[in-house]
Parts: sequence; C-alpha cells; structure tokens
Amino acid sequence: MVVAEALHQAGYASGRLGDRETAIVAFEKARQLWAVAGDRRGAAAALHSIAVAQYEKGDFQRAGRSFEDALVGVPPDRSSVGHCVLFAQLRHIIA
Repeated sequence: MVVAEALHQAGYASGRLGDRETAIVAFEKARQLWAVAGDRRGAAAALHSIAVAQYEKGDFQRAGRSFEDALVGVPPDRSSVGHCVLFAQLRHIIA
C-alpha cells in the first residue's frame, strides 16, 4: 500500500510543521486505504497518528477516543508492544 504509506508520511510531515488539521486528513485517508485493504496494522498506526495529532492540538477527548480505537485495532501479533504503548499514551491523557 504505497499510497497509504505516502499519505501517512505526508501527514507526519504536516504535523511536524504544525499543520495538524492537514495531518489528520492525510492520516484518515491512509487509515481508510489500509482498512479497505484489510491491513489492521496500518489502520491502527494511522489511528495512532490521528490521536497524536489531536492530542497535540489540545483535543484530548477526541485523542482519547482515537487512542482507544487504535488499541482495539492492534493486530494480535503486535499486541504486547502495541498495547503497552497505547495504554501508556491513553493513561497520560486520562491522568
């Protein structure tokens, strides 16, 4: 999924440049492509990136929901690492 990966990287670049709205749009497009392709890891990564951008915007409620959605989407083969990272980030928002 070269297009999804390119969109994800474009979102990352936009976020680092401070344009979080453009980043979220790019991450969402990447998420949709990965979801349609059945790539749960890619879709969860995109949701995680959306959550980080929302958090950086100060939209903690939406970020929390996106982190939770990403947590549900982490494939079983990545669950131990993925769940630990997402739980830590979610706990930071709740605290």
